[in-house]
Amino acid sequence: QDNSSELSFACGPRQTAEATLQSERPGSEALGGSTPEVARKLLVVPALSCTPGQRTFSIKHRRNASVKELRMQLAASMQMPLGKMRVLSEANGKTVAMGDHESAENATILFVRGTAAPLQSAGTVNMGRLSTPSQCLQMHQDVLDNLARASRPVSAQRLKQAQTSVLYRYGFSSSVSGVAAMVHALDQHVCNAEMRRLVDQINQMMGFPPQVYNLQAKEGRA
Repeated sequence: QDNSSELSFACGPRQTAEATLQSERPGSEALGGSTPEVARKLLVVPALSCTPGQRTFSIKHRRNASVKELRMQLAASMQMPLGKMRVLSEANGKTVAMGDHESAENATILFVRGTAAPLQSAGTVNMGRLSTPSQCLQMHQDVLDNLARASRPVSAQRLKQAQTSVLYRYGFSSSVSGVAAMVHALDQHVCNAEMRRLVDQINQMMGFPPQVYNLQAKEGRA
């Protein structure tokens, strides 16, 4: 079965409003046997404006937790594979991807990847012609413009048609492997704020869950 539309912009299984992580989940405490006295609470909020509170949830982690521990908590709360969780840090107008060994205290953005496959998988990332942020931005803008011309609601079939047209133009195949290559190309440029905005505009237009969340620190005691 061709799951190209799922792979492209959806960030995981569909979630109903009742199960969209409105509140803190049991088990979202700090990893390990004991809970520290002082914890860092994170509010996880969709970056693109939508219905207030929808798809917003919170987690707690120990103050000196690593990015890997934070990713594990986020994956468990969102019921998604760990490989989809990518954590970014934004400071002084600059955004960087964080490594698992770094301190989670500096995390400010969660990007939910379109695939759990390892970054830069052999035989995938070099497919297509996207090599610069401007090229990747233009491709996603082309998809968005294509969908904007469609009647509402936009169907998955319409998204597939838009992808087929745009992917071919940028040197990708219209198969699942071509969409996977495009997703890997996007992974190289997720630190670009405009790129993240375009991706979630497409998700919003399709009724898909968001892929970009702001991590807002709330001090508190566990």
